Amino acid sequence: MKSHNRSRLAALALAAALVGSLFLSSCGKEKSQSPQQAPQEQTAAVNVNYGISNPWDSLMPYYSVSGSNYARIIYDKLYDRLAYVQADGTCQPRAAERWESADDGYSIVFFLNQKAAFHDGTPVTAQHWVDTITLVTNPACQTLGRTTFAGLAGTDETGAAVAGEKLGVEALDEYTLKLTFTSPTLPEEFLVDKNRDIYVLPTHLLQDIPPEELMTDDFWLAPVGSGPCQYVSEVSGSTLVLKSNQNYQLGAPGFDTLTITVMDKANLLTALIAGDLDYYAFGGSVTAEDAPAAEAAGLEVLEGTVPNTFFELMLNNETIASAQVRRAMVARQQELAACDGELNTLRQSAQEKTGQLQSAMSRLKLMEEMQREMEGFNQSVKRAMAFAHQRGMQGVRGVLAQLLTVPQRYETAIDMALGAAQQNIVTEDEDTAKTLIEYLRQNRLGRATFLPMTTVRSKLLNDRERQALRLPGCLGVASDLVQCDPAYRGIVENLLGRTVIATDLNAGIPIMRAGNHSFRLVTLQGDVMHSGGSMTGGSVQSKMTNLLGREREIKELSRSIEKDKAELNRLRETVNDRQQAKDSLKAQVAEAVEKAHQEEIAVARETQRLESARNELREHQGRMDAARQAEEQLREAIAQLDAQLQALQEESTADSYDPEAMQEETRRLQGVLTQAREASAAQRERVMQLTLALSDAQHELDSMERDKDRVSQETEQLRRDLTRREGQITGLKELVRQEQAHIAELDGQIATQEEAQKAQEAEVHAQEESRAQAQAGLRQLMEDIEALHRQNTEDGDKQHRTELTRSRVENELKTLQDRIWNTWEMTYAGAEAERITQGFDAAAAQSRAGELQSRIRAMGSVNVNAVEEYAATKARYDDLAAQREDLQKAEADLRELIGRLLTQMERTFVENFSKMQGYFAETFVRLFGGGHAELRLADPADPLNCGIEVIAQPPGKKLQLLSLLSGGERALTAIAILFAMLKLKPTPFCILDEIEAALDEANIGYFADYLVEYSKGTQFVVVTHRKGTMERCDSLYGVAMEEQGVSKMVSVSLQDYAS
Repeated sequence: MKSHNRSRLAALALAAALVGSLFLSSCGKEKSQSPQQAPQEQTAAVNVNYGISNPWDSLMPYYSVSGSNYARIIYDKLYDRLAYVQADGTCQPRAAERWESADDGYSIVFFLNQKAAFHDGTPVTAQHWVDTITLVTNPACQTLGRTTFAGLAGTDETGAAVAGEKLGVEALDEYTLKLTFTSPTLPEEFLVDKNRDIYVLPTHLLQDIPPEELMTDDFWLAPVGSGPCQYVSEVSGSTLVLKSNQNYQLGAPGFDTLTITVMDKANLLTALIAGDLDYYAFGGSVTAEDAPAAEAAGLEVLEGTVPNTFFELMLNNETIASAQVRRAMVARQQELAACDGELNTLRQSAQEKTGQLQSAMSRLKLMEEMQREMEGFNQSVKRAMAFAHQRGMQGVRGVLAQLLTVPQRYETAIDMALGAAQQNIVTEDEDTAKTLIEYLRQNRLGRATFLPMTTVRSKLLNDRERQALRLPGCLGVASDLVQCDPAYRGIVENLLGRTVIATDLNAGIPIMRAGNHSFRLVTLQGDVMHSGGSMTGGSVQSKMTNLLGREREIKELSRSIEKDKAELNRLRETVNDRQQAKDSLKAQVAEAVEKAHQEEIAVARETQRLESARNELREHQGRMDAARQAEEQLREAIAQLDAQLQALQEESTADSYDPEAMQEETRRLQGVLTQAREASAAQRERVMQLTLALSDAQHELDSMERDKDRVSQETEQLRRDLTRREGQITGLKELVRQEQAHIAELDGQIATQEEAQKAQEAEVHAQEESRAQAQAGLRQLMEDIEALHRQNTEDGDKQHRTELTRSRVENELKTLQDRIWNTWEMTYAGAEAERITQGFDAAAAQSRAGELQSRIRAMGSVNVNAVEEYAATKARYDDLAAQREDLQKAEADLRELIGRLLTQMERTFVENFSKMQGYFAETFVRLFGGGHAELRLADPADPLNCGIEVIAQPPGKKLQLLSLLSGGERALTAIAILFAMLKLKPTPFCILDEIEAALDEANIGYFADYLVEYSKGTQFVVVTHRKGTMERCDSLYGVAMEEQGVSKMVSVSLQDYAS
């Protein structure tokens, strides 16, 4: 297939680099034979998608089952070989800079490139090559395709190393490699035939892998090589992602990432045309049927010239006429992707913030509901407060916990210090407290404590006791660390004035000693040291409803909700802004795509015209060839006829002949000659016509070529104009911005000057008006005198006409008022006001009125029951909402109950499991005659849901899981667990069905003896076939079948035979 003379996209530099070989020749100085491989402009973030029709079977280069070219494509990217073979059979340096023959042709010496390095940074040395060849020729190594090394000294016909013989590979120094063969071998012969299957391995990373496991080791799931590409990720047999090796000795490839994808061969060309692939290769016995379709789609078709290479299809940049437009599109698409990412992040943040806000609002609603319902308070306190609220008793100030504000740090300490006193009710005097006490007593509602403000007095530390407050760890007196209304200070000091708060007991003990244990001390952990020396402490159970912290939590939640709402609004505004920016970018991308598409259509149209002209030209040339061939045949026929005529004439002269016959033959031959000459003339005419048509077609083709060149020039000019105009637009935008700023400044100055000018003009105008008014007054006075005479005459007529006009206008006004009211139900005054304020347009209003009336008629009759239906729907909604709130509250209560039940279940389970574990250890030792066993929870943190592991160590064996014991040992261990369960929860009656069937005779004895011992408290019914168990029972019942289908029971009391 012939290569079109087209340039490639800069972003697809890889495509040109891959032409004609399996090696990525765009790396460094290596060059392909493709005529299109010229240095290309490098662009940032070049990502190439490369399709192949068959998968690779391993990333280990010496373990390819198929040995296919598709696997070599991968190996050539990841690993390095000694040289690169060009299409003409010449060799170019790769890992080796040069080579030479030695030892009379039996050896080849390779001088390695000292810049070569593995992807982990380790230099590639001659020893790596020696270790690689030694490793893959090792018979223990499961290498595939080892025959590559068959000609090497010290190997057999399969390429495996022969024991006792020296292998023909040697490192002369760090960067000089010597290969020795069994027969004279030219370097070029070796490189062309064997080089493509020999890759250097990172043997410094393979030292701990046995040779027999090397081919299948996990190292090859993410291999390290020294080729022009580095491994990134792989979906086995489907997709492989590589990145450019920036440190490759011959130079980095002209791309950033290379994605190799396996696709069905039938889909490769379609994917390439659609733009999903930038390049694909397929090998084997492939026809060129896809080439015309590829060329028609604007793709370039190249044919590899080296055996076992591929037909390669590459995207041509003429399908997108402007590389600048393409880069702009890529940039916009990248911006769009970034915008999408930012939008997704913002939306996720908004969703998270919404979730947090909803959670906080639910928590706030719950806390407010608990505050309103006084959840957590004693029933007597709630009933007393409800009674006081119903009676409007102003003397009840509230519950103490609701009157205090306690910092979160001290909540636990104050909670422990106050205890039940938190629920004491504060009243103004004793009478109010007495009324509430009488109410509780009469209704049998329980008891409550009241704190009358008139009787409760402060209790404070004395000066000597305050000396202890100076010791380290003392935080202060509790009454000073809480906040309250000054009116309640006496009550707070009565309850907390002699309570000291310390950081912990280590600090509290010296404080109490210094105070001679005359006051109370509470730590931040809730430990209490009472006056007199007693101490209370330990763990503090978490409370869902902390009475002291409830008010604080409500305030904090309210502030947090307001803050979250503001943050959520800001996020939503940001999302809207980003969405608008995204829409703008989408519009720009769509515009660029449309422009590129139009250019592609224009180029495709011209290309189609050019192709049609070429086809027509080929047809004309074919017809001309046929005409020339016919003309040549006619000339040959005429020559033959002339020769025959001449022969006849000679014969007639020499011999006697029949004149009439000769004349007849002459006439016949002349007729044939005449027909031949006429046919020749006709063919000449046809040739002439075809020549003219060919000339016309050639002329049209030349015209189309010129049109194509003109279109290309116009496209290039449009591209340059686009660039220039984009620059002009940018400059104009900046100029407009500057001009707008200048205009705004000038507008300010003009406004100031105009205001001053208007003031002056107003003053001059006022003076002119005053003078004009005086002159006008004088003229008016003279005219009035003359007019009065005329007016007096005209007034009579005018009055009569006015009366007629007035009557007519009044009638018309009345008619219009009635029409306005009947049509629009508006008064004249209302319609006039509407006209003035709304800028009334009579014609438009008339049209609008007709439209509205039509819509009113179309709507039909008015639903007079809409109000009642709304009320009913509203009532049903309110009822459902109330039910929903009740269900949510019930759900919360149930969840709390479930939590308490789970806690109780877990505690009970752990207690019984501990007992069970002790009983199991005892029964195990008793049944096995020694050893050790235990039960373990698989997850002690989740005892209700985790599994239970049985660990057993029979006498003389190591401790191991139950599953590792023998069948008899497992059965006896299970019996030990059964008896442990009976110990944990004894039962008066128990049935055992052949549980000892798997035990040997020795363990049967242990089991039977223990059963007899345990039968003192429990009656056992045992189904068994074992003699040892039968010997120790009290009564024995046997079932026999003496006749077919007839069972008989026999009983024996062994107690009667006891000695």
